[in-house]
Amino acid sequence: ARQQVLRIRWLATAGSLVVLALVVIASLALVDHALELPFGLRGLAFAGLIALLATCVWRVRRRLIVDVPLARTAAETESQIAEFGQRLRTTLDYEQRPRAQAAASPRLLAALRQQTAHLAGQVDWQAAVDDRPALLALAAAVVALLGWGSVLALAPEYRTATARVLLLPSEYTEVVYTPR
Repeated sequence: ARQQVLRIRWLATAGSLVVLALVVIASLALVDHALELPFGLRGLAFAGLIALLATCVWRVRRRLIVDVPLARTAAETESQIAEFGQRLRTTLDYEQRPRAQAAASPRLLAALRQQTAHLAGQVDWQAAVDDRPALLALAAAVVALLGWGSVLALAPEYRTATARVLLLPSEYTEVVYTPR
């Protein structure tokens, strides 16, 4: 369940970052289309976008991925599946920190582990984890990509401005005037 939760969080993060990157690139391209920004300013803006995305990935990784202990995942699972009660957290507590807990009979702990394992074998783990955040973020990314792609397909000037913002080779981004 923890692996599935982490996978859903990564997918939600990826979808959100795609939307963020598209909004920033589209906005920069719109400004470049209107003002024809100098190369240095476009480069600085693009570097800022890369730094923003890297910072977001680092923060999300720390906050949502690394700092999620197994006990928190167990608590979230117990809230989704009422049949567990507090069996998952109790089992984890006695497995991970046996000295910090109150003394318990080894037979009681073995029975608790066996009952929890039996119950875990009957649970539909796919249904236990809420995958809506990942689906919503990925759907938003697809909608943003389709919208941005349709604007790029319909407006050649905006396509050129976008290429300039993305620092593509100069033959695609510079208008060369040749005398007649």
